Amino acid sequence: MVVAALAAGAIFLGSGLVEAQSLDDQAKCAAQARLAFNEIETRTRPEMLKYLNTDISSTFASYLNTRLHRCFIMIERSFTDMNRKISSQVDLTDAISRHGYAFWTDTGGTMLTCDISPPGKARVLCASREEFDAFTAKYME
Repeated sequence: MVVAALAAGAIFLGSGLVEAQSLDDQAKCAAQARLAFNEIETRTRPEMLKYLNTDISSTFASYLNTRLHRCFIMIERSFTDMNRKISSQVDLTDAISRHGYAFWTDTGGTMLTCDISPPGKARVLCASREEFDAFTAKYME
């Protein structure tokens, strides 16, 4: 009975340790994603302005994928393009290596660009937002 109680306590403490480690890893990923976001936006925004895009708004979210041991950042941008159409971009990037995994662009609701780039494989053009979302979902677990 004492052995069972000790074993149960060890499992409880072990799961608490794993949970604390996971929260720490999530916090580190969130901090790394913020650094990546600032760096990417510092480089991207002047380029967007050069092409007369206005009303640029950007947000990001971090995703810690424990299965792949990777930290991802999903950046979403909306803006008004030079033809005064509302446009959007979404990209999924490794927050540490800065490898771009997927990129989506639309203008006025019409897809312009959809590409996916799994690491170690050739870039593939995707045909729809659904295909983009299905690909990125694997990384945002």
